[in-house]
Amino acid sequence: MSDDTKPDTNEATAKTDPTEKTAAPEKPGLAAIARRRFGAKQKKPADDGPDVWDRSVAWLDQHGALPALSILTLAMCFIYGGVFRGEVAGDDLTFHMAESRRIADCIAVGDWDFWNPSANGGYASAYYYQVIPQLASALPAALFGHHTFFFQLSVVLPLVLAPAAAYRGMRLMGAVPWQALTAAFVLAFTIGQSRWGFSADGTFSVGLYTQTWSLAAFPLALGYCIHWLREGEKLAPAIAWGTFVGLCHPFGGVSLALSLALGVAAGFVVDIVKQRSIPESLRAEPLRVVILGGALAIATMPGWITMLVDAEGFGGFPHRVDDEVGPGFKLLAAWHWKGLILDHGRVTVLTWALPIALILGRGKQLRWLWVPGIAFALLLALGPHMPKTADDLIPAVRFLGAMQIMFALAIGTACYSIALYLWNSPEDGLIIRSLRAALRLTGSWVEKQPLQYGLRTGVAAVAAALIVLVAVPGARVQQARVHVLAAQANNPRPQMVEMAKALAAAPQGRKQAGPGAENHWWNLTSYVWNRVPSLLQMGGGGLQASPNYDYLWSVRDFTKNAWLYDAPYLQFGKDRAATMPIGDVVIETAGYIVRRLPSPGLVSPIHITGTLPEGPMKAKSEPRKAAIAWLKTDMPMKNRHLVYPGFGLPGTAPMGTVLRSWRQDSPGEDADIVAEVDATATTTFMARESWHPRWHAYVDGVEAKVRRVTPDFIAVDVPQGRHLVQFRFERPWWASASYLAWPLTALFGLRRSRRNRERARIPEARIAS
Repeated sequence: MSDDTKPDTNEATAKTDPTEKTAAPEKPGLAAIARRRFGAKQKKPADDGPDVWDRSVAWLDQHGALPALSILTLAMCFIYGGVFRGEVAGDDLTFHMAESRRIADCIAVGDWDFWNPSANGGYASAYYYQVIPQLASALPAALFGHHTFFFQLSVVLPLVLAPAAAYRGMRLMGAVPWQALTAAFVLAFTIGQSRWGFSADGTFSVGLYTQTWSLAAFPLALGYCIHWLREGEKLAPAIAWGTFVGLCHPFGGVSLALSLALGVAAGFVVDIVKQRSIPESLRAEPLRVVILGGALAIATMPGWITMLVDAEGFGGFPHRVDDEVGPGFKLLAAWHWKGLILDHGRVTVLTWALPIALILGRGKQLRWLWVPGIAFALLLALGPHMPKTADDLIPAVRFLGAMQIMFALAIGTACYSIALYLWNSPEDGLIIRSLRAALRLTGSWVEKQPLQYGLRTGVAAVAAALIVLVAVPGARVQQARVHVLAAQANNPRPQMVEMAKALAAAPQGRKQAGPGAENHWWNLTSYVWNRVPSLLQMGGGGLQASPNYDYLWSVRDFTKNAWLYDAPYLQFGKDRAATMPIGDVVIETAGYIVRRLPSPGLVSPIHITGTLPEGPMKAKSEPRKAAIAWLKTDMPMKNRHLVYPGFGLPGTAPMGTVLRSWRQDSPGEDADIVAEVDATATTTFMARESWHPRWHAYVDGVEAKVRRVTPDFIAVDVPQGRHLVQFRFERPWWASASYLAWPLTALFGLRRSRRNRERARIPEARIAS
């Protein structure tokens, strides 16, 4: 009961009121004693103050959101806890796991160049591809071991903490605690069918590990950035979290920038239409946008500086999956109508809530959510019709995750505002008067009774029902998406482990995943477990950071690739043995075979017979087409190669041999690839490793010019005699130092925020009269 309805008197005043009549004392006796001991007790006056239920509800209203968020977070732990059962499903997850393994090994031995030989002829980790998520498991694994556990933890963390990030982000946007919790709840149980979606949608199918990290922090970064734009406060965390989102995945950063720009523009348009002028509160936003945008551009330097300076080593995206262009208008509409964007695998509660929330929802946060969300939907629809760049760096389908987040947060925020409006409707308000009029038409006696309590009961019941309809089947769908290697049919893991150990004991060489043994687990777990490199990796850092990916995709000839890429080990299902190339058997298990095919070794002498055409080495460019045409001939099997323009001229037939060659860890000044060679005349020796502008070659400790030869390997000319040839990948100091831009820019934001607060404390000077 509210304070204004409490009695004006209390028990103390009632006892001391002199006008109140009191009963005469009863004489002692058996009857009096009996009545005092066994008789009915006198009833106390009814207390109309708040009872335990009222106080509990009031406490929950004020403080219950955070405990509820804790329960939601624990539920996420339960849903995704299956990740810890083993090597988790998701194509790129195993690729990221292998890169994390390599980075952990480099950190453990002090190799800060991070050259990664695990796949695609080798590539530079942490150079062209985001690395923050991989470091989350690589760093503790380097210190404490248990790499598999730490990688599993790094998969679970963003999924579990995403609701908390959404809650904090919405609070920064101005949402009240339970409104922010509602938005976080909707986000946690937004489920799409597309493998390119956010959260578990993409994590356990394509394995969009880095995107999951980026989008988990997206609402938090959005909240801090909006708070800075509106209030001029918290610039430092806005820079820190905005940079985190961008460095975890570039599309997260692009989506964040678009969201802020569209939110600011929407605010200007709405307020100008309403007030016919720019409000004072909005006039500071353009300057704050410039400050924030400039700071984020500097802080994300590690993500773009290497692309500008060493663009020639970037592999790009010469081959995309067909559905990465985006669904188009028709398919996107079908997705929404069938609930495949927000309600996959359950009743389409959120799908139908979306138009209701869009029309009836109110809140100052919504312009920052609806406008970008609709813009992302438009980009998805336009995707198949938009032009493509040479490297196809902007596939429209990658806006799907950001759209899901915006719609989820908007639905939760708007539905809370609608429910709160109904809850607070007074007896003489429009809602209850309309409800009473409708009941009057039915002739129901209820229309004469107070209806506010009934309306609130109905709101609570509907909310509870919707929570159950969303959470229970949603939890089952998400939990069912978690699969691990050991749970696969016939559990091939023991045989995979046995073969990986056998390959680790064999002479160095790459492994090819053949028919019957070619999924992501077969491809890269051999490197995770025993550092056995694979040949082709169709995702993760090895895709865009290696210039050889296009060639590996274009020619799938086991025998030729074994020779050209020093990939002699061919792994395949035993039932495919009759169709596989002949070779020595390395190991045979119950269901699989590994054969060794002919190969010249990691380093070998070659004959440069021609030069590629001039031009940039982009997908479908003339030089790239010429290199692929060369690859399809028998010249690679004869060690006859073409040289890239600017890397020397064709030469004579080789007059040398390789005594031995090997790959090694390269802490300090140690080389990555070493060969002992003997030449009777000047000879070009090629290392079958991806070219990069930061490779250095040394002949007997003296630096020599690195040559670039087809398909995209490193080579060096060696004079007559017996020599020690070393190839070392040397990361430039500025590539590593660029990561300091992140904390330094955040410190700039912190200093500026403090200066703004200090200025606000200085009182205005008064003019003396």
